[in-house]
Amino acid sequence: GRYAPEGAVQEALDGLLAAGHLNREGDVLVPSDGMRHVLQVAEHARGQAAASLWSDDAATHAGEPIPAVMAAAKITDGLLASQLKAPEWPDAPHRLFQRLSRMRYLRNDSHAAAWSAHGLTAGEMVVFTQLWRDQELRDDPAALAALSERGLAHDGHISDAGRALREQIEDDTNANDAVAYAALDPAHRVAWLETLDSLPRFEA
Repeated sequence: GRYAPEGAVQEALDGLLAAGHLNREGDVLVPSDGMRHVLQVAEHARGQAAASLWSDDAATHAGEPIPAVMAAAKITDGLLASQLKAPEWPDAPHRLFQRLSRMRYLRNDSHAAAWSAHGLTAGEMVVFTQLWRDQELRDDPAALAALSERGLAHDGHISDAGRALREQIEDDTNANDAVAYAALDPAHRVAWLETLDSLPRFEA
């Protein structure tokens, strides 16, 4: 939801409420019984998929360093914080999938902290990245105008200053991430990456 167009998340929530998939309990939205069942089925499928790829021993070994990494992380985002509060799955393959998902959220959080520090909004960052990658732009004239006003874009293209800043944001993201991974000594990090790389994976 962080990068969704303005109002899109609220529109989606309103649709789920209207369809009866969510219920409002005070200030909290909770899934209906039917939606809860759908979520449970989806989570069960994730667990089955993980178990079809990874043995208990391999998953336990690969996932062992992740709690230390997450404990050392600088967390700024509520979504990641809520993920970390959720109980872990008892089955090792499913638990590894969950822990790897948390690492993905950590990268997202580190990236958001990086671009926020440079005074960019989420909408501006979406357009900025599309310019950087030479992709089709989201229809967001205000974001493009803000980037142009800062000299980060010109005539619908990224400027030299913009390219330098966008690459700096990647460096800052890596630096933010590095705080967490410093919880492991270099030899441990290398061995862990080799372990992760050796895990079977689904072919796209």
